[in-house]
Amino acid sequence: TKQSCSLTAMSDFVIIQNIITGIRSLLADYKIDTVKKLNVVINAGKMAKLLMENIEIVKGLARLEDLKIEKSMTKPPDSVGSVVGGVEIFVDLTGTVDLGKEKQRLQTEIAEVKKYVDSLEKKLSNKDFVSRAPTVVVDGEKKKLEEALVKLNKLEGQLKNLR
Repeated sequence: TKQSCSLTAMSDFVIIQNIITGIRSLLADYKIDTVKKLNVVINAGKMAKLLMENIEIVKGLARLEDLKIEKSMTKPPDSVGSVVGGVEIFVDLTGTVDLGKEKQRLQTEIAEVKKYVDSLEKKLSNKDFVSRAPTVVVDGEKKKLEEALVKLNKLEGQLKNLR
């Protein structure tokens, strides 16, 4: 039917959109300049046909030099990856990122975030602070701690991806 056909087209569009967004997120996470032409490999599994049909759209909107679609593969060397919508995306960092400097940057940022997390945990474990401060202030500190822990987890995942 016409409606089921348009629903399929809409879900295909969302998949493609999510993959492009995933690629762009990886570039932002690793501070890769978007003017650099990159090589990406997607381990697409059952979505290989859909991606092959839309390969030029993905390449254009994600600003890629080369895009390979594979049905089954392992993580290529010198690449970082992410899982988006049931596919694995691998961005080749060869020539785009100094892996040593990137590891050092991430380790430095992780140390700073850990120090911040420790200070927030210390403040929130202080019974005087929690009992005397307005609820809105305590809740604000809890929210900051939650956000810092999410950031720390993300940074540690990025560092692990580089190993």
